[in-house]
Amino acid sequence: MLSIRLPFFVNTLERQTKILLLLIAFGFLLVSITGLLALSGLKYEYDASIGFRVHKSKSLQNIQKFYTSLPAYNSPAYNPLSQNQLAQKELESKYQSLLKEWQDYEEDTEQKVILHSLKMLYQNLFFAKSIAQVREKIAQKDALKNELSTLIEQTKDIIAKQDYAKQDFAKRDSKDFDKHATQLLYHSIEVSNKINDIFEKNIEIFSLQDSITDSMYANTMIFLLGFMIFVSVVTLYSSSVFVGFMRGKNARLEKIILQKTNELKKTNQNLQKTITEQIEQSRKKDQIMYQQARLASMGEMIQNIAHQWRQPLNSLIILIQNFKLKYDNGTLSKDIVQAQTQDALRIANNMSDTIENFRNFFQPHIKKKNFFICASIKDSIALIKPTLEQNNIQVFFEYEEDIEIFGYENAFSQIVLNIIKNAQDALTQCALDFKQDSMHDLAQDSSDFDAQSGIIQITLSRNSHCVLTQSTQASKTADCAQICIMDNGGGIKIPQIDKIFEPYFTTKHKSIGTGIGLYMAKQIIEKQMGGCIEVANSAWVAKELNKECYGAKFMIRFPLNFNKNSTIND
Repeated sequence: MLSIRLPFFVNTLERQTKILLLLIAFGFLLVSITGLLALSGLKYEYDASIGFRVHKSKSLQNIQKFYTSLPAYNSPAYNPLSQNQLAQKELESKYQSLLKEWQDYEEDTEQKVILHSLKMLYQNLFFAKSIAQVREKIAQKDALKNELSTLIEQTKDIIAKQDYAKQDFAKRDSKDFDKHATQLLYHSIEVSNKINDIFEKNIEIFSLQDSITDSMYANTMIFLLGFMIFVSVVTLYSSSVFVGFMRGKNARLEKIILQKTNELKKTNQNLQKTITEQIEQSRKKDQIMYQQARLASMGEMIQNIAHQWRQPLNSLIILIQNFKLKYDNGTLSKDIVQAQTQDALRIANNMSDTIENFRNFFQPHIKKKNFFICASIKDSIALIKPTLEQNNIQVFFEYEEDIEIFGYENAFSQIVLNIIKNAQDALTQCALDFKQDSMHDLAQDSSDFDAQSGIIQITLSRNSHCVLTQSTQASKTADCAQICIMDNGGGIKIPQIDKIFEPYFTTKHKSIGTGIGLYMAKQIIEKQMGGCIEVANSAWVAKELNKECYGAKFMIRFPLNFNKNSTIND
């Protein structure tokens, strides 16, 4: 599965890597474009600033116009009393306008020479020489501004003196008035020259600043373009190297995963082989245990047959001896021969029936079939009844109706026989213990039993709502046949009573019990016939004797609608 999904994983990783690198390249490109736009805005700002400064230079032109419009500047030989001359009040008003123009110019100029710290840092790093020239020109312009400011302040005094001379023109000597007029003329010329000098300095400063701006823009453009090319090349190269690295790494991972997959396949194959071998061994073990259980049952049945044959054999011996005795005495007649021959044949037929029952009981059946429970239980009881009677054990079988089920009849009969045989052993051992113990405390215990008579009771009934509880499956409700086998042997004396169904677990001596009978019974009932078997120590009442008893209680349930496709290997 890993080897199948690996190409998709590799392709996805390569695709994601390429997309990531493209995003990085796009990010660098976006930053560069943003820088270009910022520089374009910077250039526009400088261009707009230059236009704004040129526009503000008109203030200087207005100041210069004020001085060039003075009468003394236009015509030094003029008559101060002439009506064509400029009125004094109008002159003073224009002077006030001049002061305002000068104040605005100084403020605007000071604001415009203060550059942004980042721009100054950039210019100081890359255009130090040009910036030094600009600062030198600005210092020269500031000196001219200071001189011009002094001249403008002196203008007020000169205008006042001229007004005073004009008022006393009739009283004064014309030479004094000419002196003041000449002074005003020279003053106007000097102011105009200073303004021209400031214009020249501004032009020089603006030219240097424009040159710096163009150089800064061009250099930055070259730097950004170079940076963009560098980033693009580095990004593409890094992308190629990274993709190659990832491909190599993915190839190594694919090789490792393929190797691990092959190892896992081999491990799975070995594990599957081991599981198959273990299952086969378990199956063989179950077969061996089943055969051992059958052999143990056969040994017990041989004992029963030997017991059942003992009396018929004695009868045959007596018949043979009787033949000889009557023959010796001469009393052997045809009628006696015929009668005793019939008795001998009857005894022989009974012995033959016993062998036939034994053979049928242990005859293996590979296929399941429908059979009646009552007949199987009665056959099991018949095989062991002589032994039970010998041990003073009574067996009672109660049923309301005969029930037909589907399964292995012989296997079921052997299971019933095995449980009855276990009950017989328990009752025999209890009787022996009772005889050996001189104390009668057991007579007051709930597990007391009649030492003279063991009791086994078997009941068969139909239960339409019984719960089938199997060790390998969940509980389920079904219509089933229910067989209950109880004894008054005092119960099973172990804490975990369900352990009796484990293989080779036995409460008997090793010379007596094998511990495989109940294990095989549970395997056949649950796995082969779809039923369940439970055991508990319980009190019950023997209806035939109207007697309360206490002992082991085996409950066997078979579903009446069990699947008819299962088979068992005998």
